[in-house]
Amino acid sequence: MKHAHLIDISAVFFRYYFAPGPTVINEDGWEVYPLLASLRWLMNPDFFDADLTVAAFDESLGTCFRHQLDPQYKANRALPTEDIIYQLSLLKSFCEHMGFVVQAGAEFEADDYIAASVSQLSDYQITIHSRDKDLRQLLAENVIMRDSATDALWDESRLLSDTGLCANQVVD
Repeated sequence: MKHAHLIDISAVFFRYYFAPGPTVINEDGWEVYPLLASLRWLMNPDFFDADLTVAAFDESLGTCFRHQLDPQYKANRALPTEDIIYQLSLLKSFCEHMGFVVQAGAEFEADDYIAASVSQLSDYQITIHSRDKDLRQLLAENVIMRDSATDALWDESRLLSDTGLCANQVVD
């Protein structure tokens, strides 16, 4: 069976962006430690050995289809600053150059791209890399989830034993 890795790369980046770390300024004067830490995280050989690796980005803050459904959706979140936009654009470019499929756009969030990919890759063994608990609804015989911060592995049996829920109940 073919193997696919679906990565919520924005979550990885923001984990490093908001965590304490060294200050690294590039030659253009931009802080780039979160970018470098994210790239180091992406150097997992499994991502390069897989049949498919997808890096899903959140570029839709303020423009996602959910804002049309509810104007208050994520209203408490600030829009990305220039340094975030700068680093994420470089991260996106690096992901493309590493041969990953990059999914990003103004209408959908990373978890939307990941869910759509799962539905299209039914003949793959899939590992989702994310901290988003909502994505546990996608767990299936061919889908597992690895917490991108703790490396904890989730499958259907762990979800049931830890929460008492089946994957299709997570949305409830």
